Amino acid sequence: MIHSAISLDLSFKLKMKRILIILLCIWQGAGAQEILVPYKTGNRWGLADLQGKLVVPTNYDWISIGKDYPGGYFGFKKGNQSGVIYNRKEIIVETGEGHEYAVLDEKFILGRYKEKYDVNKAYNSMEERNAARRNPREMHTIYNLKGQNIYPENFARLSIIDTIGSSARLKKQSKYTIFYSVNYENKHSIFVFDIDKQLITKWLLKDYDKFKLESDLPVLSMRNAVFSAQKDRSSPEELVSFDLLKNTVHMSSKIVSGKNDTGKGSPLYNGDVKGDPSSDIVIVESGRPSEIGKKRKLRYDMRFIVAGNSITYSKSDQASNRQNKDFTLPFKADNFKVEVLYSTLPPTKDSIERQIANVLVIESGGKKGLCITDSLFIPPVYDEIKALISHGKTVQDLSFLVGLKDKQTNNMKYGTIDVYGKTVIPVIYDEIAIDQQYSSSRKSFVENLYNEDLRVSINKKSGYITTTNQVKLSVEYDSIYKNDLNYLQNESEFMVLNKNGKYGLLKFRYAGNLLIKPQFEKKIGYYVENYKSKKGLNLLALITNEGQLYAYATKDGLIFAGKEK
Repeated sequence: MIHSAISLDLSFKLKMKRILIILLCIWQGAGAQEILVPYKTGNRWGLADLQGKLVVPTNYDWISIGKDYPGGYFGFKKGNQSGVIYNRKEIIVETGEGHEYAVLDEKFILGRYKEKYDVNKAYNSMEERNAARRNPREMHTIYNLKGQNIYPENFARLSIIDTIGSSARLKKQSKYTIFYSVNYENKHSIFVFDIDKQLITKWLLKDYDKFKLESDLPVLSMRNAVFSAQKDRSSPEELVSFDLLKNTVHMSSKIVSGKNDTGKGSPLYNGDVKGDPSSDIVIVESGRPSEIGKKRKLRYDMRFIVAGNSITYSKSDQASNRQNKDFTLPFKADNFKVEVLYSTLPPTKDSIERQIANVLVIESGGKKGLCITDSLFIPPVYDEIKALISHGKTVQDLSFLVGLKDKQTNNMKYGTIDVYGKTVIPVIYDEIAIDQQYSSSRKSFVENLYNEDLRVSINKKSGYITTTNQVKLSVEYDSIYKNDLNYLQNESEFMVLNKNGKYGLLKFRYAGNLLIKPQFEKKIGYYVENYKSKKGLNLLALITNEGQLYAYATKDGLIFAGKEK
């Protein structure tokens, strides 16, 4: 008995050890999502790991990445087939051109197919042929995450209209997605998809002839909408509304007045879709703090008024108390003119706010200066001058871009000064570009700055400094220009850096700029930041001179490409 008990105990421990190993493997597999990158050899694509090792053979004409394919999902095209890859395997394969896919928050996969007009196809009538040509048939499909079509009849139209509950599988995600659909007989339905069970669990409405929103306003959610619905011609018309409270979908319906209406909104259906109470919606109202009792600062609005050779200086406060006085130019002037300039000056010692509506540009002996107010002047010592209004996060700052001709070359050099005439950026640069695109050589008097970084050039080299003359990027690059390869809208907005025939990029961001120094022989068409939700992994798309995608690369120079076949 003792021997048997020991054997039983050892057997039990061995079984438990195996179970623990299995659970550990499952946990590790679930927690460590493999990250793969499209890999190109010749004109064929496969997938590689982050070390550049090919793990899915290059058998594909194209592999798609982006927001439609999170996690380990990829789209593909191969001959006349297209579909979705997950975990190195093809989980969806469809035949024919025109298929598109999107994996939504790793809840389910949506497919859309737009039928192409076939000239050689036999139609029953000319009307049917014309309809097929003008309005190609669309097919919408819902796949579960294994790639299985959960409703093979498919849909002519499909829309997500709301979500509810809390998923046990995905943290901070809803458990149920509510869809509105139309089939090919123009029948309307509303159904619930359970993302944990990966199937349709409830049809709230099924195959209704009529389903229409009783409002001209857009549907923000099912909670604020009333619909008119009719099952078929022999059925009464109903007014339908939905309540999504906590963890239950509740549908109410009543007959439309004049059609056997009892006057009561008696429920025809009580949904039993269950979720988690944590899905409650809390509306937080926000507003500006009350300023009652707060002492208002005195503010003056100031401007010059010119009539012929007569100049009047005008100043008014919040109560529209206006003071006008004759103004005499503080400098000998050959010419002067008013330039519109709405801006704020630094406050005075007594915290008086000063708003200006214009300035006087003074020309004397071929040089230019400014009268900003009746007591604030820039002497006429510059060959060019224009206003820079910097729109910061909280304040608006005024400065001036000035130019002086080099006495030896006669070329213009640029810098900046503040409203008091003090030098901020030395007048040494051949060019200062405003907001990455507007050059200092532009003729407009006012330029608006929405970024503190200025591109500067000197002796055919370019770099970046801030409006306060702090160096952001040393002046060493052969050229810096705005990317003009608009492959992906947001991911294509950056500055191209070129040095010694190599390419890099600079992306301006509030949370710190992204810099990838020139190291690639091919241009960067776009980049995907935090690729596959991996923070700091920026995947770059390298483009050939013909404008075709060559390969992907990481910021440290690893290129996902093999030898040309």
